[in-house]
Amino acid sequence: MTRGYDVVVVGAGPAGIAAAAGFAQRGADVLLLEAAPEAKTRLAGEWLHPRAATALSKLRLLEALPRSARQTGHGFAFFSDDGSAPVLLPYAEGQRALALEHSVLVDALRTAVAAAPRVTYVPHARVHTLSAGTLDYTQRGTTHHVRAGLVVGADGRSSFVRAALLGPRHAPPAVSHMAGVLLEDVTLPYEDHGHVLLGGPGPLLMYRVSERHVRLCLDVPAGSAARTPEAIYHAFAPVLPSGLRRAFRGTLEHGKVTWAANRLTPRSHYGAGDVALVGDAVGTTHPLSAAGMSLGILDAMALVGARDVRAYAQRRSRESHVPEVLARALYEVVTRDDESATAVRDAMVRMWRRSPRERARTMHILSGQDPGRASFAAAFTKVAGGALAASVAMPGVVTTRAARVGALGEWARYPLMMVPARASRVGDRSPARETPTAPREFVDKGADAARSRTPQDRTTHPSASVGDAARTNAPLDHATLARLRAKAWAIAGPVSGGTWPRAPQVRRAVRALLTDVGALRRAGAHRKPALRDEHALTSAVVLSALLDGRCADTDAIVGVARGLTAGFPYSAQVAPQVEHALRRYAAHVSAAPRVQRPALRAAPDGTLSGPDWDFCQAALEGVSRSFAKPIAALPPSLRAAVTCGYLLCRVADTIEDAPNESATARDEHFERFMAALEGRGRATDFERELGGWPGTEAELELAAGLSQVIRVLDATPAPMAAAVRRWVAEMVFGMRVYAHRDAGRDGLRAPLTVSDLERYCYFVAGTVGHMLTDLFLLHMGPEAAPLEATLRARAESFGAGLQLVNILKDVTDDRARGWSFVPRELTDLDALSLAVLLDETERAQAHSSIAPLFDLATRKLDDALTYTLAIPPEHLGIRLFCLLPVFMAARTLVLARGNDDVFRPGRPVKIPRDEVEELATTCLACVRSDDALRAAYAALWQPTVPTQVHQPFARGEHV
Repeated sequence: MTRGYDVVVVGAGPAGIAAAAGFAQRGADVLLLEAAPEAKTRLAGEWLHPRAATALSKLRLLEALPRSARQTGHGFAFFSDDGSAPVLLPYAEGQRALALEHSVLVDALRTAVAAAPRVTYVPHARVHTLSAGTLDYTQRGTTHHVRAGLVVGADGRSSFVRAALLGPRHAPPAVSHMAGVLLEDVTLPYEDHGHVLLGGPGPLLMYRVSERHVRLCLDVPAGSAARTPEAIYHAFAPVLPSGLRRAFRGTLEHGKVTWAANRLTPRSHYGAGDVALVGDAVGTTHPLSAAGMSLGILDAMALVGARDVRAYAQRRSRESHVPEVLARALYEVVTRDDESATAVRDAMVRMWRRSPRERARTMHILSGQDPGRASFAAAFTKVAGGALAASVAMPGVVTTRAARVGALGEWARYPLMMVPARASRVGDRSPARETPTAPREFVDKGADAARSRTPQDRTTHPSASVGDAARTNAPLDHATLARLRAKAWAIAGPVSGGTWPRAPQVRRAVRALLTDVGALRRAGAHRKPALRDEHALTSAVVLSALLDGRCADTDAIVGVARGLTAGFPYSAQVAPQVEHALRRYAAHVSAAPRVQRPALRAAPDGTLSGPDWDFCQAALEGVSRSFAKPIAALPPSLRAAVTCGYLLCRVADTIEDAPNESATARDEHFERFMAALEGRGRATDFERELGGWPGTEAELELAAGLSQVIRVLDATPAPMAAAVRRWVAEMVFGMRVYAHRDAGRDGLRAPLTVSDLERYCYFVAGTVGHMLTDLFLLHMGPEAAPLEATLRARAESFGAGLQLVNILKDVTDDRARGWSFVPRELTDLDALSLAVLLDETERAQAHSSIAPLFDLATRKLDDALTYTLAIPPEHLGIRLFCLLPVFMAARTLVLARGNDDVFRPGRPVKIPRDEVEELATTCLACVRSDDALRAAYAALWQPTVPTQVHQPFARGEHV
């Protein structure tokens, strides 16, 4: 039965709940759907600016909140990175923000909206179809059909509603990662204020969320080494007020850190027709400004009050543009530490100190109370003018001052953003070069280049006369060692002279030194005997300098210290300096938190726990929810190895599948990936450099956590870990071979023959079958020896059959990256080109061309069933793991054969969700009986939905 609603809101976060409550107050019948209610525990918005807090109060959504669970905010305290006194930025008289834990807020809002008249709240409801005023959603296996007068997409930055309206939007690279920490029973320097502190690897935001708890949000740049508790402590503890450091250390010792990726996407489209977008579905800002949740709630209020989506889009394009740009400008100003950014930041702080009016204007813009473009342009121009005046007044030769002034020119782009641009469509205020799938860059790529080379990279210390920075592959000689000591002095000198260790010039000097530390570490035992003392002295000086500069790269510090320790004994000339540096290092290590809860723990049955394993499970759900279910059926001792194997294969897929990337670029990423996996390189190097690679948000999150996956893999039995590494290496080898395949005259790369396609399927999927076979045999032990020949003979078919079905259910899926997996010999036989496969008038011939691939896939799946039945019934978990993918693939193949959708871009053939549930039930019921499974498998090949074949299943049995 199809039910009708005036409004259907997809996503029950704060913005979606505000929209639902607002429309209901106006008399609309509202359906509110939430796919993942448990996601409320993630690190997300906790600070509501006054306008948004007032809006929720007017909707009567906050009445259930206990006073002890929420705190008011009077404004912000801004601590600059020069060690000076903070600046207070208050809200206007009588205005108060609201701060509380995200899970507490969402619980209260959902409780209130569920009790509101005219609102139907449905948790665990996932929308999977949206078109022409109707949508389908599934709740606990049952599909519901709904008509909607208006659909509101409030389903976050990976919005299904937005994708249905505009097409998929590739996740932009993370600009940083946010570490969330809760401190108990501490006092803030300025209670009832949010605090922004600079001087760490990134800014630190903290605020009280309850009577007992203070939230710390630590911004860690993408690719930074400050990801372990020890590194986080050393990087951010110097920035914190001394009264909070003990609690900070204690929290880190218990491993209580929550992570989230920060991605910036322009708020470029608010919807069209009868579909509206609100909150993160429109776009995202950096959490530093605490504006994201407030913008979403104000979106909802504007939509409720608008006559239609067009009017709503026009209004919010005007109102949210300035707060969005301010948030991005502030983030860039406080995170860059090149000279121009430092000058702008210093000028901004000077302006705030001197002018109450400018402090008020900043807060009015940030909280959305002053959306005027002229106001922002005037404020930012005033800051730039102050920076310009200070740069001109600085001492130095004329050319140096001119260079400083010229570097400030890039900041003019922010006032220029206030010049209205003609929108290319309703609700889209961005320039034409931005599209929904390729958002405009707010920060110029060239801006980052300024960070790598500044005048501070050349010290004025006499030892620097030998020239510029030594490259890490330079031979170890006196000049190289002198350069390293000069760079170390650029840190130690200012710090000993009273400069705050986290000041910008010190951070720049630390970064410059880190570029050459590898020369010391690689020299090691290969250094020349004549240079032994000088090498030791240089290492001691470098180690002390890294400690002076509060370097966040723990690996670099540990590497230099280990090199010094390995070189004992030393001559009397250098021993005192070495011992002094190592004593400082020992004190540094003892100050770090001793993590009491390891990142990974294993129970006797092989069950894993800890943050690394939690990450792997979340990543698996993110990249393949359908594959996560079969893996969950595996016994604990096998589940971790299979999970890691699958995740590593998905990382390789992410490298392979990126469109418009050269084979050379892929080779470089594949090499770093394998170096990390095989222990020849650091995973952080790969994580850092894959940050801007194309891919979905879930895929990039997985790639950014490669080190965690490898740690989990290393916790599995050594033979299992070796099997995973062996077959992932084989897969990557094949991917690299096919990445160099030349395109044909039609611009597409394609297998030449069916045998060529089978070879490709071996590399990308047959290897998975072999990996699983190795893991299964290791798990089952010696008693599985009689099965080995049968399993190995069909292992490749198990993986390749599933891969062929993936290809055939959407023949056009890989065209975006320049590939077609229909062998050219098949189209040549029918005098077709690969491009003609998309021609509606050639459908019959197109189906005829790919029919041999369906026959090949059928044979592979038959072998896959034989493979599965070879596994003894007592190994229920392994059988179930194999059965469901094989049954789903067989059914998909039946639905795809002769189906025109296989040739239509963006319309892959899928099994209806209720049939998926039926297949899962059939597998579970028949898992012990080979005859029942064969009968059920045969029924799959019928053109109608198969009848379930039921088999007795004793109550209380466990998979």
